[in-house]
Amino acid sequence: MFEPGWLEMITPDLKRIGPVQSRQVALITRCVDFIDRQIPDNRPLWEACRWGADCWRADRGELPKRMSARIPYIGPSYPSERVAVVAINSRDERRAGDEIEATARVVEWLTQGHLDYGHRSFFHYRVASVVHAAIRSSSGETVDEMPDPDVAATALASSARLQAVQCSPQSSSRRSPTGAMKRHCPEFLLRGQLEILAPRLLILLGAPAHRAIDAPTKLEVAWHTRWAESERCFSRGQTQFQGQTTTVLAFHHPSYTGWARSWRAFLASLRDDPLSRG
Repeated sequence: MFEPGWLEMITPDLKRIGPVQSRQVALITRCVDFIDRQIPDNRPLWEACRWGADCWRADRGELPKRMSARIPYIGPSYPSERVAVVAINSRDERRAGDEIEATARVVEWLTQGHLDYGHRSFFHYRVASVVHAAIRSSSGETVDEMPDPDVAATALASSARLQAVQCSPQSSSRRSPTGAMKRHCPEFLLRGQLEILAPRLLILLGAPAHRAIDAPTKLEVAWHTRWAESERCFSRGQTQFQGQTTTVLAFHHPSYTGWARSWRAFLASLRDDPLSRG
């Protein structure tokens, strides 16, 4: 799936985020090798993936000429903090290094003091704020408010970001995945990457990512704070994964109007039960 020289291709963007670390590169390489084993053919993803025919059958849009699986973004400090973020799918140019390039641009934009990114989207700032709050809580600090954008940007170096679904159909402005994509992709590609990353904290953004962990990936989460009991805005639980306990935090999608309720519920949860290093 990935062309030779993929590491040289993404290295300049990794350097824009921070000094490239050997453990960081080792994790990225393992994820790339895993995806290559799952999808060994270097053809468009919708054609090369074993689930492609089923996943794209319900899509009525024009098939993209080129669509690669994404190399996951893994920050230089991820091996120490192990905070993994899962979203539903990307809306990018469908190139292998897009996840890392986008993160580099976001870090630079937030560092300049901007809250929004792109078309006045607060998605990235809110994601960075959640990661920042989780790391602070794990260090025994109290979190009462969202950080300044330049402070939030520093937290992204300690995180990884993956997509529950790799494909991005062009049939809608939101490039929403089909139902078959949501059924197949999390177990097919996401779970193996999570096994490699072995996160201490797993942050789920949006209901589709929440459902992807609950069902297709077959991760059994013991939810201590249930979605239905939190005004349908926040969940917190734990799962046994790769021989360790992983804390799972689920939020509204950061672009959703109900995001503020998720954030407030998250802070209340941290006050009642601070996160630990595990």
